[in-house]
Amino acid sequence: MARHGIELTDSQIAALERKASDDEACGEIETAHPGYLGSQDTFYVGNLKGVGRIYQQTFVDTYSKVAHCKLYVTKTPITAADLLNDRVLPFYGVSGPANAEDTDRQRHGVLR
Repeated sequence: MARHGIELTDSQIAALERKASDDEACGEIETAHPGYLGSQDTFYVGNLKGVGRIYQQTFVDTYSKVAHCKLYVTKTPITAADLLNDRVLPFYGVSGPANAEDTDRQRHGVLR
């Protein structure tokens, strides 16, 4: 901050150091590049008359924070895989499986 002409007080420096240690303690994920690791989840949107239940599959790249999502009428591993194959992998120009995927431990899809 000194190179920008900003001087921090001791309490401000201590607060920044606490924030840095809190981020480490919370398990903040470090990723190497876009497409390295993504987080995927299923969200119940609601019920549409004449259609039925609507679910949203969401994939967020943990490096760039770019999100991909798609709506479905079922909540199955096939819909999770469809999102990856239809939106995510083509976006990153990947023809094979991604490096890693983080989920909420529900069976959305399996990357091998």
